[in-house]
Amino acid sequence: MKWATLLAGIMLSLPVIAEESYYTGVDRSSAATLRESLHAIIDDHQRYPYTSLDTDTWDVLESADEDIDNSNHIITVYRNASFLKRGGGNDFYNREHTWPRSYGFPDNDGNLNYPFTDMHHLFLADADYNFFRSNKPYAYCDAGCSEHITDNNNGRGGNGGEYPGDSNWTDGDLTDGRWGGLERATR
Repeated sequence: MKWATLLAGIMLSLPVIAEESYYTGVDRSSAATLRESLHAIIDDHQRYPYTSLDTDTWDVLESADEDIDNSNHIITVYRNASFLKRGGGNDFYNREHTWPRSYGFPDNDGNLNYPFTDMHHLFLADADYNFFRSNKPYAYCDAGCSEHITDNNNGRGGNGGEYPGDSNWTDGDLTDGRWGGLERATR
């Protein structure tokens, strides 16, 4: 209920949406009608399987995380490294869930778990940096945290140095740890 109220407040504070827009038909008269009308717009979106011989999350991510300087490469979250596109199951990069898999996903379909394959929370990540993040929650670190330096790509990263800089910072283990990283703007 809190989310619906928050969403209703945000939508009601926005200017009137143009008729020809994506959001034509959104009913902002109450939180319930706002939720229902937004759901009607998004409920038929394209879903992709996690791994498949057809188009899957690997394919979508390699397009979404493409290096703007070299279309044959991808840029990883956290490290900001550029890798040659290699498809799924390689030793260089893997898929990062911003909500760690170990925290659980509802099982709403044996073949295509929608939250598990939600393209809004999947990124390609350097395999080592993804391992270091593990399932640590995102949180502010301080100067006592360990540094994981980023690569310089597209005018961002690679400077390292004094906290906070443009590096990733981490401490602790698993859910008792923290991870603070470079913010990406390529998506």
